[in-house]
Amino acid sequence: MISRRAFLGQGSALALATQLKSLAFANATTNTDELIIGASRLGSDHFAISAVNLNGALQWQLPLPGRGHDIALHPSLDFGIAIARRPGRYLQLFSSRTGQDLGLVRVSNHLKLNGHACWVNNKLIVSASHRASSQMCLLSYKLADNKLVEVGQQFFDYVGPHEIASTPNAIWVAVGGLKTKGREVTNKNSLTSFLLQLSPNNLTVEKEFPAPFAGLSLRHLACSDSGSPYIAGQYQLDPGDSPPLLFALKNETLTPLKAPPSLWAQLKGYIGSVEVSEGMIVATSPRAHWLGWFAEHNFELTDQFLLPDVCALAATSQGLFAGSGTGRVYNQGDVIPSKIRWDNHFSVT
Repeated sequence: MISRRAFLGQGSALALATQLKSLAFANATTNTDELIIGASRLGSDHFAISAVNLNGALQWQLPLPGRGHDIALHPSLDFGIAIARRPGRYLQLFSSRTGQDLGLVRVSNHLKLNGHACWVNNKLIVSASHRASSQMCLLSYKLADNKLVEVGQQFFDYVGPHEIASTPNAIWVAVGGLKTKGREVTNKNSLTSFLLQLSPNNLTVEKEFPAPFAGLSLRHLACSDSGSPYIAGQYQLDPGDSPPLLFALKNETLTPLKAPPSLWAQLKGYIGSVEVSEGMIVATSPRAHWLGWFAEHNFELTDQFLLPDVCALAATSQGLFAGSGTGRVYNQGDVIPSKIRWDNHFSVT
């Protein structure tokens, strides 16, 4: 078996951080072509934000102070945020078109970031938790003069929030339920996980949808154009006994997507990313090197593809893109060598 850590850790560093600074503008695109932007690994201790065009060619790269996880791009401005992987504390601000460094924000010492954020108009909502207790906290920032200004911290009676997504009438939060010390999970046998629907106006909880199975940590989200959420999980107990890992919210109930029962164990109890593209719900499992498509109209598995260490997903004008930790990008059946070892998530501008 090939592990994600082995893929991400193999090989020597592609460049030192001091050398990388010269790349931030070296290949920056000046047209309006779409860019796929994601966190990436450049070596054992070197990390960056990388941007490629739809041919997989590097456009710019910006060093990060530690491992990044997800990218949140402003819906209308040339502005993006890279969020530190748990239990990091930084938000890296940058120009989404050129990679220009627009500054670094660090959250309070008593908090840890969980790798995700979303924009609600001109406000950034960031998923965080208390460093010791893992109690859920959402941080709110407003954007002013290309700077983030913190305008709120709200704690909730939940543990371990993960991905967060916005639709016109709601904010959705995947609450993984994990108490962690560093990267170690300390409550695998007693976790309580939810999908939460929050008011976009004041972040109050309007509805909660509990995970349908014990031991299942709901972690990753995607929403359709109509605002319907899909949520994927990680099974914290024996992966050989994994329940379904991918759900649609239907009639106020988390309904499993349709696949052979053996699939979930074959995915080693883990889905790393989910996206909605061209009428399909697409999911990845880097542990199983698996990419799968489910039809939105009936929730049935329709296609599968194997790509080593695949995880990151993006819906573009040229269809679905997927990235792997081995330096490849997948598009419409073709595998393109981007030579960038991608982390878990993509964004598109």
